[in-house]
Amino acid sequence: MGGSKDLAGHRIHWSMRVGWRSQADGTRQFDLNLWMLDPETGEVPDALVLTMAEGQVIRLVPSVPRVDALRARKLPEALWPKARLCGFKGIVETGAAAFAVQIEIAGTAHDLGTIKVGSVTVLEGRNGWLFLAGDTNDSPAQYSRNYRPEADWLAGWRSYFDGMETLAKTQPGIRSLSFLVAPSKETVLGDVYPLPPAKYPLIDVFLSEFGNRPGFFWPAPVLAPHRDYAFDKAETHWTDFGARLTCEALLKRWTLTPAQPPARYRLEEGRGDLGDKMMPAIRALRPSADWPNPAELVFDNFALHHGNIKIWQNPTPAIDETLMIFGGSSADYMVRYLSAIFARVVSVYTAGVPDPALVALERPARVILQTSQRFLTQPAARQTDVFATARSKIEKNLLTIRGSHAKEMERWHPAAGPAAGIETYLQKTPVVA
Repeated sequence: MGGSKDLAGHRIHWSMRVGWRSQADGTRQFDLNLWMLDPETGEVPDALVLTMAEGQVIRLVPSVPRVDALRARKLPEALWPKARLCGFKGIVETGAAAFAVQIEIAGTAHDLGTIKVGSVTVLEGRNGWLFLAGDTNDSPAQYSRNYRPEADWLAGWRSYFDGMETLAKTQPGIRSLSFLVAPSKETVLGDVYPLPPAKYPLIDVFLSEFGNRPGFFWPAPVLAPHRDYAFDKAETHWTDFGARLTCEALLKRWTLTPAQPPARYRLEEGRGDLGDKMMPAIRALRPSADWPNPAELVFDNFALHHGNIKIWQNPTPAIDETLMIFGGSSADYMVRYLSAIFARVVSVYTAGVPDPALVALERPARVILQTSQRFLTQPAARQTDVFATARSKIEKNLLTIRGSHAKEMERWHPAAGPAAGIETYLQKTPVVA
């Protein structure tokens, strides 16, 4: 957040970032990082004063060099010595959801406004492990509250699994069809999670009701012994290591024993989707796939998230079959292994909802319907129309970064852009921008 305001004869410009961590007792730790200055004169406020709802007052003085701010506001170099220390930084522990902000100039306080803090999006557990919070599925509640299923929820999931059995019967080429739930991080790492577990959490109710349905696969027991590598501290989703463990276990379930690529990984440090929300950002090591993979991405319709279709072709597969995976973000990690094994992998972003027409078009031998544990709050649809979803996304310009570039490429190569993607797919002509 940022802006400018006329105060005490100065036009004060500022830019502020507020990050926070939440503890199980509701206490929040706010990390503030900001700069403030008058770009015309190089004047910097004497202090920043934060007043919490409960009366706590925090006073910060400028002490952090912010050359980036001087450049951003195009300050004349003659003013740099005066304005160089225009940065303010501090950590505040409070239970308040908002606080008033004032700045002091020449001994006088001036109101700048009120910062309202949104819902907590990250929970910090023991040993630096971060967990998702504030999501629409209320992941913390799924773990820590007893779940009482309603009739509509049970009926919806029964309909989904009935539809799955129908798909297997009406698509004779399918040899294996599995419904795979990617476990939430806190399920595998409960002992470092900052909230106590419920006696009857949603996942236990789900497993009790549907865990014996044909094709159901729950990989948490496979991941638990290797949890420090299956997940990393700063990311919601599993690592390439965790995804490969899951895929290998699923292949065994299918009684497939292909020649395996070497289990080779490289350690990479990254912020992850959770670490990126912290202030300052928290980084963590994760094992990333480093095994040989001759597969090439031969098709991408560039639709953002739901409706996206990607196809990999492997010229030297261990399993000369087509595999389709209707999944979500967790499926992206699985594909890094599966595309090294199967001749053709078709990954469709639907969060576990199949498209029978697309299955009939591809005629896969193996099908995975992958969803994530936190999405189990709402029954999945029995089926979807992926092409309709993709067309809508493309018409609205809801494209991946690669798709945005590809759209520009249409000017000189019409077949390279997203608009041609669906028709090209139907013609079985691979195209990648």
